[in-house]
Amino acid sequence: MLAEGTRLVVDIEEWVNKTSGRGSITLGIDHEDGKDPEPLANWGVWLGLASYADVVPRLFAWADVNVHEQTYDWADQEFSGGNGLRPYKNGAGEVDFWRLELALNELGKAFVVVDRFASDGLPQLAPPRP
Repeated sequence: MLAEGTRLVVDIEEWVNKTSGRGSITLGIDHEDGKDPEPLANWGVWLGLASYADVVPRLFAWADVNVHEQTYDWADQEFSGGNGLRPYKNGAGEVDFWRLELALNELGKAFVVVDRFASDGLPQLAPPRP
């Protein structure tokens, strides 16, 4: 989807007062229409005391992970400010909310090339066995 130009975002709810690192991650499509992203997948995480800003990019090793500029432009005036990966708001002192955007990095681009070759290329034959 990223290779075809679809904007993918990761919405995160991080329970900040839990030592388990409890949270949820939703992968979705940003249709650039001002509405919430269309959810594609959702899963729970327990990251312990690790920083979400450090761990989340490793969960998506095939992508560059950055803040979703439209969300953070608005939110930086209200909540967070700063640079780097960070939440854009907090709910009741309990949950930090993040919205991050994915872009294919070199690993992701290489995977797409290999996947297309394997799917669309000529079948690869092994040499005959003696």
